[in-house]
Amino acid sequence: MKTIDDLQLENELQELYLVTKYWLSGLEFCKGELNFFRKLSSGYICNIKGKISNLQLLLQRTEMLERKIKEASLHVTAYLKFLEPIILDSTQNISILLLNKHLDLENEINILFEDFQYVKQEIFGAQDPLILTKAH
Repeated sequence: MKTIDDLQLENELQELYLVTKYWLSGLEFCKGELNFFRKLSSGYICNIKGKISNLQLLLQRTEMLERKIKEASLHVTAYLKFLEPIILDSTQNISILLLNKHLDLENEINILFEDFQYVKQEIFGAQDPLILTKAH
């Protein structure tokens, strides 16, 4: 096992930390966007009777995605806390656990961002004239 004395390793650990912080800001962005989507969809439901079931399903997906974002934010924060002592303490040993945690978290975040894009596309992909009218 290597310790933090290796400068290249230290730089790579700091890069992991920065990537993880970036994920956290991405999750915050998604949270804000979902809030906007929910408000937009809620207003739209009031104006359309025939498409209520589709919109309610979309709202359910939005709520589920919000829960996933909260959960992922907790995982990212925990990972940052796990990573900080490794970056700061030159005597810490680094195991494969670090890489496994990072890859698992990266997979979770990528899936979440894909789900977010799917919901966003469902909301704006329909391009219903009423949404466009209400937006202007």
